[in-house]
Amino acid sequence: MNFFKKSSLIFFFIGLLILSCTNSSKKEKNQKTIQIYILQYLLSVKSPDNGELTAKIFYINPTLKSGNNLNLDLVTEATSTNVNLGKKKLVLVHGWDYTDRDTTSFSTSQQKTRIITDSWADFIKTSTFDSIVVTKQYDIYGFDYLTSNSIDANGKRFRARMDALFSKETGTVVILAHSMGGLVSRFAAYEGSRPAYLSRIISTGSPFHGSPWASSQFQAEKGTLGNIANFLTSTNGGRDLAWDNFDGKISGASNSKLTTINQKTDRDDLFYAYYGSVLSTQSSGGSGASSPGVYLSCPVLGSNFSPSDCIVPSSSASLSGNTLKQTRDLGQYDHFDVKLTTSAMQSTFYNDLP
Repeated sequence: MNFFKKSSLIFFFIGLLILSCTNSSKKEKNQKTIQIYILQYLLSVKSPDNGELTAKIFYINPTLKSGNNLNLDLVTEATSTNVNLGKKKLVLVHGWDYTDRDTTSFSTSQQKTRIITDSWADFIKTSTFDSIVVTKQYDIYGFDYLTSNSIDANGKRFRARMDALFSKETGTVVILAHSMGGLVSRFAAYEGSRPAYLSRIISTGSPFHGSPWASSQFQAEKGTLGNIANFLTSTNGGRDLAWDNFDGKISGASNSKLTTINQKTDRDDLFYAYYGSVLSTQSSGGSGASSPGVYLSCPVLGSNFSPSDCIVPSSSASLSGNTLKQTRDLGQYDHFDVKLTTSAMQSTFYNDLP
């Protein structure tokens, strides 16, 4: 607790003590005054905004080695002092974490772990990643955010953090975003004026039209699986992933936030969208199959949302109806595979980097 808050608390209780020591004739009046003081104090004490506190960009030191043991000491919260002006930059943005809640708070060490080992370990521990740093001469950053918060709020935070770091840059920043991270990046790109520093946004499995799994109308028809999906998406961020019903395939479904942002098109030339395309008839295997259990949800999505990565339909991940700079069908990969877990996908990404 800082000095101001401590002092306020001390004077508040001193005031209550003085009022309580007055004679009985003034007691009724003083009781009302105490009630007012209590109300004013309670209104002045605000809970910490965990979403605002969590939203940080971290700098990943290029000497961080690939392999099983990633040294988190080489990851630091980014400041203007470790921004190399004019050098190319890659910002990694992770996707939704269903365990996040608005009351969740993280230590700096936990945030580093979320970015480096939980979200992007399969990609960072590769020779492709090393080549991006050494051959293509990129500095690497990672953005962490509380995924239970609304997507538009996190988009504003992401944009503010990038503006603070990269405002003096021109065309040097590339974003690699998985799943919800692509939506957060889209809201960030359309926040305010066009960001001069941003070269492109490469999304992987991002639900630009949402996902049926996050829509209550879809969940209601899927029994136990629908109940589980309802529980997992019961946060502002989770509900923001609902299907926007651009194609009318879920009766009664809507997502005004996605409908509104997708009507903006003048910065769609920044977007390169990657997606998986597993058919609804396929319940196992596939080109990636790193998480075979996910394939079981493809038949549940059904033919209306086929092909998909079993979580996000390809029509959503490619932002059907909008013209992006480029879209890439990565093949039969599920939602977690498309985080660039295979050498083929990594090679594609490497070649797309400017």
